[in-house]
Amino acid sequence: MEIYDIIIQKSFYSALTVFVSFCIFFGILLSYASIKFKVEIISAVEKIDGLLPQTQCGQCGYPGCRPYAEAIAVGDAINKCPPGGQITINALASFLDMSPPNLDNQYGFSTDIKTVALIREDECIGCTKCIQACPVDAILGAAKQMHTVIEKECTGCDLCIDPCPVDCIDMVSVEKDLSGYKWDQPQSIINSDRARDRFVYQIERKDKELASKSVIRNRRLASSKNDKMTSTTNNLLKEAMKQIEAKKSTPEADHARFLRRVARAKDQLHAAEKKLKGLKVLTNDNKYKQAVASVESARVRLADAQSSDSSKLKPNEHII
Repeated sequence: MEIYDIIIQKSFYSALTVFVSFCIFFGILLSYASIKFKVEIISAVEKIDGLLPQTQCGQCGYPGCRPYAEAIAVGDAINKCPPGGQITINALASFLDMSPPNLDNQYGFSTDIKTVALIREDECIGCTKCIQACPVDAILGAAKQMHTVIEKECTGCDLCIDPCPVDCIDMVSVEKDLSGYKWDQPQSIINSDRARDRFVYQIERKDKELASKSVIRNRRLASSKNDKMTSTTNNLLKEAMKQIEAKKSTPEADHARFLRRVARAKDQLHAAEKKLKGLKVLTNDNKYKQAVASVESARVRLADAQSSDSSKLKPNEHII
């Protein structure tokens, strides 16, 4: 009986040893696999991000090129980037070993015309809203002071246009010259590496500013319960907002804004038609198709601008 008990005990300990050994082995194997898989994902995101144009415009539905690259790495569509166009789509498809789809036009139309923001400085009221909207810190200025755009740093994302309360920002085209010429590649003529670095720096800067403001706010709340705006400050703010709204909503300002939008749409249409005339009529050529699509898009924008409020035209003015 004692021998039988000893045999059972040895069998139990042997089985337990084998079981623990298997657990340790598979634990090490799973840990290695998780690290290896994570490295591959990070590497894929970096490579995909390197193929995107780094305009940080958000037309793809993501708040920048890096978030879109992360989404592509886990299966999102690769045809949502109008600034990159078909060249970027082809490069992404080649990297991901898939057939390249056409650009999804619901996110916008591709164009080879490089544009940058231009602030009409004599009309700027110094509200800083464009500075807050710029994803690469390409606008200089301070509150109640004139703002200006650093042309070499501007990616042409258009994100500063809508926040401007007085509509004093235009997108102007920049012609390619020898200093900015590059062979066709999946990125625009801007320095994409520098744009990416400025985008990352801006995110880090805003995080630090937010943390700093939070600390200061907590200290003020702890030291005093009277840390609220005085009635005088509130009145000043309300008066300033009234002045801004009054300046924005006058008939003269509405009329000038309407004419500028129509003129801008006409310039874009002329540029697209000029590009189309310079191409050979090849129905299967992607560049020709993109040029035709750009012309159609420009015509639609012009029609929308003209029909937005034609009553703003004076009797002796024509928009066509």
